[in-house]
Amino acid sequence: MALVKPVDEEFWKINSGFGNRRNPFPPPPFKMHNGIDLATPIGSNVYAVESGTITKIGITPSSGLYMIVDHDNNLESRYAHLGSFKGSEGDTVNQGQIIATSGNSGNTTGAHLHYGLRKNGRFVDPSQESLYGVNYRRIFTGFAAAFAIYKYIIPYLEEKRAS
Repeated sequence: MALVKPVDEEFWKINSGFGNRRNPFPPPPFKMHNGIDLATPIGSNVYAVESGTITKIGITPSSGLYMIVDHDNNLESRYAHLGSFKGSEGDTVNQGQIIATSGNSGNTTGAHLHYGLRKNGRFVDPSQESLYGVNYRRIFTGFAAAFAIYKYIIPYLEEKRAS
């Protein structure tokens, strides 16, 4: 299993980790945090970490706007405190596809994405780097753009310069 990160690499900064933590909205004073919080500006892209189906879109006072994606391999990803959705329940999504934007909905202390993973029905720490592979789609897109510049734009500019 090689997941892609749910946010652009520049936003892969964990504000609050997985596990028992001081509850920012007590009671109780401590509470299990079943995911990680990533500081993202409002409106940042949120990506599907793996291909799957959007099984739930909703809103709660604590999670704000949230989305759950089932990945058909006993893996489920969860995204909360969203700003907007880029899909509907029942939609099939591809790995790396934009599925939402980050926001500041629900109980938050600032704009961020809450990202959780459930494997075989249990929450797991989504910060484990071993879960993530290289995002070849983004690399390929970069190579394709470089090739287009080399093949089409540079000869055009050289022709203009020569004339």
